[in-house]
Amino acid sequence: MTDVDYTAASWQLTMKAGVERYLQAFNDHDAAALDALFAEGALVEDPYGTTVCDGTATSKTVREFFEGLVPMIAAVQLDAPIRGSDGDAAAFCFELEIAVPEGPPMVVRAIDVMKFNREGKIYHMQAFHGSLDRMVESARVTSSPGA
Repeated sequence: MTDVDYTAASWQLTMKAGVERYLQAFNDHDAAALDALFAEGALVEDPYGTTVCDGTATSKTVREFFEGLVPMIAAVQLDAPIRGSDGDAAAFCFELEIAVPEGPPMVVRAIDVMKFNREGKIYHMQAFHGSLDRMVESARVTSSPGA
């Protein structure tokens, strides 16, 4: 492995491109493409504070997690530009529209923080959203991104 200059603009662009591929894979309903973005043994907290995947034999694999999630996602959309860092993490604010059988769609507003290894793979993902960040589409009110 080579050392990464985490302050270099090229590294920030690498992380932002990884996030863009993540969002595109959701919109393409491609669990295999999502899985390919993650390092082996990646830690996934979705929502934050709950460990969904941690690389152990007793947890789901990243692919199993996304194979269960992708069919429910109708669309994802950024709410603001992807933010990089002078480190190994990028963050982004987005909305997921979730198809609900026999009901109106649900919208989840989330902020994800992803940490990338030197190969540009995600090794830790934290998804921040709570019960107040989920709403039925018919009850949704258009508001500013800071809402």
